[in-house]
Amino acid sequence: MSLLKTTIKTSFGKASSLLLDLGRNFLFIKTLSVEAFGLLSLGNNMIQSNKYLDLGFANKFLIDSYDNGFSSKESKQVFYAIVIFELFLLTLFGLVFKLFFSNLDRSVNLDGDQLQVGIFLPLMLLLAFFSGRMYKLSLIWRRHKKKFIDIAVLEVVLSASLLAGSLLVLILDFLTFANSYFFFQAVLFLILSISVFKIFPG
Repeated sequence: MSLLKTTIKTSFGKASSLLLDLGRNFLFIKTLSVEAFGLLSLGNNMIQSNKYLDLGFANKFLIDSYDNGFSSKESKQVFYAIVIFELFLLTLFGLVFKLFFSNLDRSVNLDGDQLQVGIFLPLMLLLAFFSGRMYKLSLIWRRHKKKFIDIAVLEVVLSASLLAGSLLVLILDFLTFANSYFFFQAVLFLILSISVFKIFPG
């Protein structure tokens, strides 16, 4: 009965999260031009791509934890090593991205107007990407602890919060909205991650 209850709740949570994400995309389709929607989707795809940044360590961690390959103390040490490694990796990635972006023409054609994109928007994208990866690692730890219902609840909260924040598109110009939207994502990812990383003393 417990397995059935967990399956139903997690499935309902994932379905609800998907519907909320579809609602967010529908809002953007109805309110943004093709160019603006394309730019926003490009940023969202960059942030979502962090779920594929694994290099095998996170999956190996989950496999070992499900096989009882190490104790609770050892699992914290291994997970902590993965977090530190990925922080260094993401920092290097961010530096390369910044160097690459600084040499690009930052003017974009949006709705027939030539707009100059400053450095703030790329920084917000990088911040959202970094904190999004920390959020994904926090989900891996929750899976390790077999908190599947908690994961489903978090995903629904995330999707609902992003949909609510997306309503700013109705009152702000595109660049102001994009800056606020990606900054809001970064903060939200960090808030949803912070409880997990309290497992490390000091």
